[in-house]
Amino acid sequence: MVEMRYRPLDEERRLAEERARRRREFVRRQRLGVLLIGLAVLVYRLTMVPRSWWFPAGWWRLW
Repeated sequence: MVEMRYRPLDEERRLAEERARRRREFVRRQRLGVLLIGLAVLVYRLTMVPRSWWFPAGWWRLW
């Protein structure tokens, strides 16, 4: 069985701040990874379609 011991309040707060900091860094890296994967998929999809699909004739007349 795991031994439970009480820690001083300042140590608990320090550990909570450290966990929060690590969590923020993890979430930041996750967001960056998702963004990079999305960018890679976009670049891949753009290279797989004909160039005439990027800007079809008359595209500037849409405005």
